[in-house]
Amino acid sequence: MLQASAVVLNYVTNIVFARTLGVDDFGVFTYVTNWARIGGGISHLSMASSGLRFVAEHSAAEDWPEVKGVIRTSRQLPVFLGGAAAVIGSVAILAVQGRTPASVAMVLALWIIPTAGLIEMQETILQAYRLIFRAFFPWLVFQPIVAIALALGALLFGVHVSASMAVAIMLGSYVAALALQGVWLHAAIPAEVHAAPAAYEYRAWTKVTAPIFLSNVVSIVFTRLDVVMVGIFLGAKEAGIYAVAMRAGNLAQIGQSSMAAIVSPRISHLYWANREDELQDLALTSVRWIFFPSVALTALMFLFANPILSVFGHAFIAGRWVLIWIALGQLVSVSSGPVGWLMNLTGRQNTAAKVFGATAALTVVGYIVLIPWLGIVGAAIANAAAIAVRNLVLSRFARRSLGYNVSVWASLRRRHPEQA
Repeated sequence: MLQASAVVLNYVTNIVFARTLGVDDFGVFTYVTNWARIGGGISHLSMASSGLRFVAEHSAAEDWPEVKGVIRTSRQLPVFLGGAAAVIGSVAILAVQGRTPASVAMVLALWIIPTAGLIEMQETILQAYRLIFRAFFPWLVFQPIVAIALALGALLFGVHVSASMAVAIMLGSYVAALALQGVWLHAAIPAEVHAAPAAYEYRAWTKVTAPIFLSNVVSIVFTRLDVVMVGIFLGAKEAGIYAVAMRAGNLAQIGQSSMAAIVSPRISHLYWANREDELQDLALTSVRWIFFPSVALTALMFLFANPILSVFGHAFIAGRWVLIWIALGQLVSVSSGPVGWLMNLTGRQNTAAKVFGATAALTVVGYIVLIPWLGIVGAAIANAAAIAVRNLVLSRFARRSLGYNVSVWASLRRRHPEQA
């Protein structure tokens, strides 16, 4: 429900900003905020992924000092690293470009880096405590509501909404979401953790987190770099058109995102508790629940691509084939189930990192070759192909190293053993 609400709200948010800014300013807004979200995803050094395992693992052992150390360190990282990047970047941009509309938009976007990084980190901690609503409501629902309200309020009072104003509105909505999330997180942390002295096992954390960091950087390549590369090769306007179509195409994996929010903390808990039969059942059940709704959603997007995109403005219909290619790539990902989480949360993060790294390199090469040749459709083809290859390869490795055959076909045979 939260994911579905987020999809609707993000759709409305993009419509509001696209209609308000126009295709050119919306392109600038999209381009700079994507750079900021890349920085935010890097700023916590992937503790937002490994922290999910550490909090669950140490909580199960009632090692409260370790839990406190993980939580404290993981919250400090995005603040310090993201804040440093924002300060250094702001000074550099203003020194080189001066005070221009584009530079002001970029400077404001830089301050999204520590805010977004801390939101991702706190979301993970709440998720580790299985507080799904409190983990995701501030980011998925509250933040876009605040952004929409601020944008409409500015229009109501006659304030001109430029690209830099739109970035400022997004930053304000991030801060509001962060504040709500912080209050809930403080209440969620057990009293034993609050009272315990913090213990820091940096070497053990780094050993697990480093390969996951590579995997997460690659994930950012799949989710953010394409918009940036389109902006570099084709300009901000084309980046805006591509971003709208890409986000619409990503609706095909809404079921997978929703299921992962619930399944990922259970993967760590079941595996480290030696309940592997339950873990395989969980993985196959998740595939079975989400695949066919995802097929139906992809078919609807194929049939109604033009109406979906025309809501943002007539110029955005040019992204029709981007939407279709991205949706097809996500459908292949859905059919493979939560194989990325399985590898990262069961001690196979090194293998996953190699797969992510190899496919990331191929993706970047695909962008460099296909964007100048095929334009925004080339970026979509490169992205979709890489997502499909990555998940199919991870599925094969999961079968070899864990003995799990996680796919839509296996899930159907598991449900109906007489048909096996």
